[in-house]
Amino acid sequence: GPGSRKIVLGLLVDTHEPRLSKVMLKRIDRLVHASNKYGIVAVAKHEGFKSPIGFFNHVSGLISFVKHIDMNKYQYFSSKFPDFKFNDLS
Repeated sequence: GPGSRKIVLGLLVDTHEPRLSKVMLKRIDRLVHASNKYGIVAVAKHEGFKSPIGFFNHVSGLISFVKHIDMNKYQYFSSKFPDFKFNDLS
């Protein structure tokens, strides 16, 4: 009904400008924080990804999605998410 929350692809679209939902922001923040604390390889395994490269690409894609909605959050996440290096696999 009127005034209810409308969410599409993790975006709140109930106002004149789309916003990221708190659930989406917390999810990305959790993945970024865990990657810094435990390493991309460990987090990828914990999250059920078959490959750390796939996990890195997934989180990078989420961060790129944020760029189109909220530049400040994008800059925060992209500055915190570690770069993936192939020597991390050993």
